[in-house]
Amino acid sequence: MFNSDKLAKTIVQNIINNCILADSSVYKPNDKMSGINISFKDGTSGMLWAYDKGDKYFFNFKAFDTILKIALTRDEGDDVWIKFMDKFGPNNYSIKEI
Repeated sequence: MFNSDKLAKTIVQNIINNCILADSSVYKPNDKMSGINISFKDGTSGMLWAYDKGDKYFFNFKAFDTILKIALTRDEGDDVWIKFMDKFGPNNYSIKEI
């Protein structure tokens, strides 16, 4: 039986616990949104986007020839951004306007 709530929680926990932060760039398509590229050991990768100064987060990635979008809570998204800041620090990342 397929349980979408349990699957979503499992995916989000795997994003938080297993993400690899190899790119020291923060991507900014506009003033209300910024994102970081994260990848995983299996080769999967995607973008974690923060909206409205971190009030809303989502992770998107390509699977099954479509873009999937996974919502994260503020605390979950903050966990990944904290890992990013711990790895690259406040002076070791670049901002790329896209």
